[in-house]
Amino acid sequence: MPHNSIRLMGRPQARLGSEVLLFLQDKRYLLLSYLAHSGDWVSREHLACLFWSDSDSTSARKNLRHLLSRVRALAWQPRLETRQEYLRWQVDTDVAAFNSACAQSNWAAAVQTFGGELLQGFSADDTPEFAAWLETEREHLTQRWRGAVFQQSVALEQSGQGLELLQTLLDSNPLDEEALERYMRMAAHLGETRIALRAYERFFELLHKELNLPPTLGLERLAESIRQKSQTLVGPSPPPPIPHAPMARMPFVGRDLELAEIAEALQQPDRRLLTLSGPGGVGKSRMALQTLLEQAAHFPEGAHFVALDSLETPEQIPLRITEALRLPLQGPEPPLAQLEHHIGQRAMLLLLDNYEHLLEGASLALRLLEACPRLHLLVTSRERLNLHSEWVIQVRGLALPEAPVPLLEAQHYDAVRLFVLRAQQVRPDFALNPQNLPLVLEVCRRVEGFPLALELAAAWVRTLPLEEIVQEVGSPELMVSQSRDTQPRHRSMEAVFEHSWRLLTPAEQTALQRLSVFFGGFRAEAVKQVSSTPLPVLAALVDKSLLRLTPTGRYDRHALLYQYMQQKLAEHPLEEQETRSNHSLYYLRYLSRALKEIRGPEPKPTLLALEEELGNLRLAWSWALEMGRFQAIKDAAEALMRFLDARGRYQEGIEMFEEARQALGSSHPQQPAALGSVLVFLGKFQQRLRQQEEAAQTTQQGLDLLQSHLVPDPEPQIWGLGTLRAVANTQGQNQAALAHGLLALKMAREMASPRLVAVCSGWVAISEELLGQHGQAIGHYREAIFLFKQQGNRIGALHNTSSLGKLLIDLGRFEEALPLLQEALQECQTSGELMVWGETLMYLGRCYLMLGQLEPAWECAQGALQLATQHPMQYDEVWLYNLLGQVASAQGQPAEAQRFFRMALGQAWQAQQIPEALEVLCSWTIALGTESPETPKVLRLVAEHPQAFAADRARAQALLHGASEGEGPTLEQVVGHFLEQSS
Repeated sequence: MPHNSIRLMGRPQARLGSEVLLFLQDKRYLLLSYLAHSGDWVSREHLACLFWSDSDSTSARKNLRHLLSRVRALAWQPRLETRQEYLRWQVDTDVAAFNSACAQSNWAAAVQTFGGELLQGFSADDTPEFAAWLETEREHLTQRWRGAVFQQSVALEQSGQGLELLQTLLDSNPLDEEALERYMRMAAHLGETRIALRAYERFFELLHKELNLPPTLGLERLAESIRQKSQTLVGPSPPPPIPHAPMARMPFVGRDLELAEIAEALQQPDRRLLTLSGPGGVGKSRMALQTLLEQAAHFPEGAHFVALDSLETPEQIPLRITEALRLPLQGPEPPLAQLEHHIGQRAMLLLLDNYEHLLEGASLALRLLEACPRLHLLVTSRERLNLHSEWVIQVRGLALPEAPVPLLEAQHYDAVRLFVLRAQQVRPDFALNPQNLPLVLEVCRRVEGFPLALELAAAWVRTLPLEEIVQEVGSPELMVSQSRDTQPRHRSMEAVFEHSWRLLTPAEQTALQRLSVFFGGFRAEAVKQVSSTPLPVLAALVDKSLLRLTPTGRYDRHALLYQYMQQKLAEHPLEEQETRSNHSLYYLRYLSRALKEIRGPEPKPTLLALEEELGNLRLAWSWALEMGRFQAIKDAAEALMRFLDARGRYQEGIEMFEEARQALGSSHPQQPAALGSVLVFLGKFQQRLRQQEEAAQTTQQGLDLLQSHLVPDPEPQIWGLGTLRAVANTQGQNQAALAHGLLALKMAREMASPRLVAVCSGWVAISEELLGQHGQAIGHYREAIFLFKQQGNRIGALHNTSSLGKLLIDLGRFEEALPLLQEALQECQTSGELMVWGETLMYLGRCYLMLGQLEPAWECAQGALQLATQHPMQYDEVWLYNLLGQVASAQGQPAEAQRFFRMALGQAWQAQQIPEALEVLCSWTIALGTESPETPKVLRLVAEHPQAFAADRARAQALLHGASEGEGPTLEQVVGHFLEQSS
């Protein structure tokens, strides 16, 4: 290598004149390696993301500046160039020399230059983005070297050195089947059959030992032919056949798994008819063409592309195939017969592209296969041929991330790669970066990775900002190609769908446009009730790739097709109104019927079923309000409330019940029962989101309506009283809360409903606990637990068991509380009841803390914090941070304890949760110790404050020990002092 160069393959090192300097395993040399490998300008933002992906942008940039100063401080002073926000290190590297040799097809130089694994021995576990890049580049280099070895081995075949070269591949990867096949053929050609068979036997044993798999059929046949010394099969490798196919206009992107699946299928003798099926624009033809190009070598007697899209009748297919094969027709014999005679025993692959409009001629494919035993047919069609000998591979959109991912990881997804490539075609300076990544991912998600839609959207990067492309994806104006050489049926997504539409029967067209009333997905039972679509028609739409049947038994379709079908239905207003009406009635009745299961002992399966129908439930609710179906709204309201509440969807609850309030209250005040129930349930969700004043006002309006109109069903009133109780408890009005709870309990007992008595007993227990009526509270908790268990309602029993455990902790009865909370935690883990799970972990952590078991206390608190982070707004974070502060203090971590206490106090004070703020102050003061001058003042404030929890008043009073009295600070002064001192 030349002087002043960098070796990146093998053990990385710098050659400085005659001196060799080994790279060390730290970030300085990782950064230098990356810049040397790039050889071009790299943005600081990219480097910051590469090495500190878990940090915020400001911290990452600061870390990068520090790292660069350390790099420049190296004794040999690498000369880095800077240009505003970019860095570059232009230095000769072995990787650049290797890539240059490959690009020039100088295979001898490439093989000689290759130095082994990139940055051998280096790992980057603490920099996941760099580690991902390194893994990818290592794979790319290895594959280029592998290709170079294959090419150079052919040139060295006669000298015998080619065999040695192929052996290096087998040494690096003993399970490289393609390398083994070339090795065996070359060895057999050189007369070294024993060497060839010995290599096969080693491979056979290792494959069975490592993966418990047999070799492929082709490799087995090769080994057998060598055993039989069949020179016709093991002679010199002939030059690969040239496939007869149109030239691809753009590089093919991704689809590695699909291409491997197709390649494997084409090697199986019983899979000679392979259909790639999928909707228009999904990339069937392009993937089939790529398969033809890659698999031509396995069909030495011909691989041909046959375009069927312009044909009008199936009878034209044989003639089109003869044209593709350049077979001159002679005599009166029909084209199909002449085709059969020509192909005969030839090992040939025909790609029949776009068969969907010629399905009446599917038997022609069968006849060809029967007459030509070594012929393989690869078919693309929006609908399968429906033949017994047919194997179908369903083609879907390109791979895209389901959730937000870092920049370097996103660049490996096929959908992202295709979008960026096509965008750069029209705007060469376009580059993926952390700022535009979310927008690119959103485009990919909205078109579900469909290649045609991605290409159409990417073409607009030339004239539109990404924000506008995201907004307009799916609109007819945007989803149109401006290229003159685009096929008419691929000129727009609308043209793609219109082509599929014209191939449908009238019954299928009617069914497809009616199905556009469903949002997301749907089940067969709903289809039957809403659109009266027969199952055979539904199956036909699946076969035509216009519907998808998911593994869960639901049907769905592409998002862009959904928009197109909505336009079709809108052309028939009466049919649209009727189908919407059916949809609304079906799903509201579905909700009403679900109420019994929701109220029952095992609501989880029903709640999960409703979750997957949430989109349809929203539509049905809105359409029923538009149509004035208020009795259906009333009948479904409680089930909807219980479902949304159980799933923690409080904001959606507010939106849906607010929509109902507007519809019922403004134009239809004659619906008191419906409006009263809606207001009561709206108030519940407002209370869940801590909108206490609004919740109390809304709920009281609902109760007034229900009571003044003597609505016979008291259950909504009981739920309303429960909300008023919760609001009053939160505001420290515990006596009023108890009154609401006792009235609700009285009504439940009058109804003789054990289910509601259990619910109300739990409510009453909470208020009694807050008032210090501990004996009564324990009694009501135990009654609720008993009744819930009697009905088999494990979730209800769980809520009250957890609350009872907390009360026993407050009373200092820790040994009694511990088994109750352990039982509750086990039930949480079984049921997955998220809200109680976090609370139970908090209570159990407090119990362990008071028993002096700090390690399990910290584990419980951290588990609760993780749940609170994943599911915000579902947990009392004030209580949680207070607990974490207490545990940290007990572990001797005062700074960490202060941080948690400050978070708890700040949240409580901001929400004006006075009892909770007093509880945090009490805990924080105890953690500070008796030597702090603030301690007696704060403890007396808590002990004498009317809104303090009874347990906290007792804690504070017990610690005062008759400290001198006097005028103390106000609560506002104390809170301000603590928050200011800790900031």
